[in-house]
Amino acid sequence: MRRSRAPSAVLLVALLSATTSGNDADSCPLWLAPSYTGTEREPKYSLFAGKSFAPNETFSDFAEIAIPLVDFDQIASNRNTPQKDQIVDFLEGFLWTSHFVGGQWEGRLSAPMAIAGIGVLPGYHTGIANVNFLQAASLLSDTEEYLVAGQSHLSRGAISPYHNVTLKATRQIPQGMELFADFGDLWDGNFTDDIYQDTIRRYDYEIADGIIQSLLDFYDEFPNLSEGMQQEIIDFMLDKVLGTAAGKHAKTIRSLIPASAQKLKRVKDEGGSFMYRYADMIRSTKWLQNNGFCLGAMKAGPSTIEGAGRGAFATRGLRQGETITITPMLHIADKELLTMYPIHSVVDPTTGEMTIDYDRSGGPSGTQLIINYCFGHPDSSLLLFPLGSLVNLINHSRKGSNAYMTWSKRADKLPNQHQYHDFTVEQMANTNKIVLTMKVVATRDIGPGEEIFLDYGPQWEHAWQEYQQKWELERKGVPHPLKAKDMRDRYKAIPFEIPQTMRRNPYPPNIATACFMSIRERPDGKTMFDKTLGVDITEWASPAAYEDYQGSNLFIVDILERKNVDHFFYNYTVIAKISETRIEEIADVPHAACTFVDVPYKSDIHLDGAFRHSIGIIDSHFPQKWRDLRDAS
Repeated sequence: MRRSRAPSAVLLVALLSATTSGNDADSCPLWLAPSYTGTEREPKYSLFAGKSFAPNETFSDFAEIAIPLVDFDQIASNRNTPQKDQIVDFLEGFLWTSHFVGGQWEGRLSAPMAIAGIGVLPGYHTGIANVNFLQAASLLSDTEEYLVAGQSHLSRGAISPYHNVTLKATRQIPQGMELFADFGDLWDGNFTDDIYQDTIRRYDYEIADGIIQSLLDFYDEFPNLSEGMQQEIIDFMLDKVLGTAAGKHAKTIRSLIPASAQKLKRVKDEGGSFMYRYADMIRSTKWLQNNGFCLGAMKAGPSTIEGAGRGAFATRGLRQGETITITPMLHIADKELLTMYPIHSVVDPTTGEMTIDYDRSGGPSGTQLIINYCFGHPDSSLLLFPLGSLVNLINHSRKGSNAYMTWSKRADKLPNQHQYHDFTVEQMANTNKIVLTMKVVATRDIGPGEEIFLDYGPQWEHAWQEYQQKWELERKGVPHPLKAKDMRDRYKAIPFEIPQTMRRNPYPPNIATACFMSIRERPDGKTMFDKTLGVDITEWASPAAYEDYQGSNLFIVDILERKNVDHFFYNYTVIAKISETRIEEIADVPHAACTFVDVPYKSDIHLDGAFRHSIGIIDSHFPQKWRDLRDAS
């Protein structure tokens, strides 16, 4: 056979030229650009829709991983100085509660999640939310294929198991609109002094939109109404009915509804009362091109490196020297805060108050997993966590790297604020805003579909080789305890155990059964009571559809009995602790609503000796002022 020849340089250039057409502004699905709620002096970066998104449409091409910080925010000694308290508070502002991905049992106290990209970059506005998590995408995601039940693996504990975290549009999002996430009611009161926030809340806009729609529906039902009669109806609604129905909010809501009946349809066509009020919030493609960066050059997928989990892949041809993506960097100004110890209760001898703290007497028990996703330097206590889309999925290759990280410049439109390179680590700890920006740059031409790799640096490479040698000596071939994901696979098509069968088929002690449940009263309205257990019996109501799965409705249960139901395979009667003061028995819970979870501190991320090391920044690119450990070493 004759060996095939490598493509000529002319052919390669032609191929890259053809495949880089996806960089056109009109084909960009998502932009990173300055937020409407920021200022030129203090810019905030946010995500903007590069195309229109329909309600319930997902952002699956930008799905992220979630990284738990176990008990981090609840440890007393993590806050025992003003500087530590400030660092923890700053980091907390970028974390989500763990139930969004089902990680609430990673620790006994808390396990807030760091979710980059679509998890943290959407903006916040008191008046509108247009995206929210599609929780089922991560809660019901498949197990990583490289992990075999009962077998040890180099990557166990080194990679976050929480993946496929994505958003969905909760309303129509026009092209050029900034993405605003629903951060919850507690955030609304924190922005009263922000001139770019609205004193009118999103619920007022929603009520106004409902009234506008009702009026339009009425006019459609009676198309022969004169303009004068239409105006009389709207005047009556706003003057007489609204005050009674809306109470103290009536004046605010009235200000959002046009006084003219002829303008009602225009408000609806603009996307509702909020978009009518803030029409300038939609950015043109030209504005995004001049002020932002297109995030369409990468997509997520299973890495080509066995055991590396997810990877980042080029969606189009990339040229040598081209910026692949830009990422804001979250600074963590004391990496020692990521060191973990066993927790215990401590009673203040003076006040008698009890706090939770680390027991440092026996040495560390591990390091928070987030350090594996942070960039740092051996001479510095400062770490940098990338907030950019899919950056945390870029894997390491010493010989096969095709990209590098460096600071963005003014020509990149989203420039790094280089003056902070002259700050000390202590000064960075007192800087409570995102001020640093980096970019990923191609070191050679990269073809479409090719995985993108960084060189994590010599210190990381050395640490990994040492870890691998130790693992091969101590763990290779050694059986690994079954984990929740193994049990999920095992029981996907067979019924869960009940007390009578548990004796011969016991679950591992590090596993608990859990079910997704919201409940309802019995159809006959009668209250039933289990005299043996002393609890009320209620009926399972949902989730009935994929999009209904919510982590806040996932409860650890004991299964009491099961019955075969043709349509649902098996239904179960379970008992669950719904809250600290409420225990209930729930009947007719379908098999598909139940799963397994690892009990606190027993998932793979708590594996003793699991790999931990930050990613290296090129030494010449790391500021001298940040090297606070140099003298100590």
